[in-house]
Amino acid sequence: LLEGLTGYLTEVELGRLFKRVATLAAPGSRLIATFVGKEANKTSMHRYVVADEVQVASLLSTFGWVGAEVFSSSAVARLYGRTSHIPEEYPYFLSASSRGETSHAHGHEGDANDDDEGAAEKKRKKGRGAATADMDDLADQ
Repeated sequence: LLEGLTGYLTEVELGRLFKRVATLAAPGSRLIATFVGKEANKTSMHRYVVADEVQVASLLSTFGWVGAEVFSSSAVARLYGRTSHIPEEYPYFLSASSRGETSHAHGHEGDANDDDEGAAEKKRKKGRGAATADMDDLADQ
């Protein structure tokens, strides 16, 4: 869980972090991370911001985290009926992705294997996405 961290790292530092975590994580492991949007009220300490959900998913996949589900904070607030404190277009994103299978031939991360996709699909078929199910699991802990 990387909550509130990514915006304070440089792009290079963030890449190193995602790469290192990917090397330590078993295929199918889940990563939940938040990202600051470009239009957010940033401080001088914010060093990495994203344009949108697509950029988040692309970044994660670059480092072997696949099947990313990315939501705006306002979408998550709507899901849980907590919209009174989060503006509709607030530029902050929550992501959940799975560790893909490592390619032994080149040492690079590959696509998620069929088992990872099957597990995520089962969660989606239960009515809400895998990211939502992961958030529910965290809330229960």
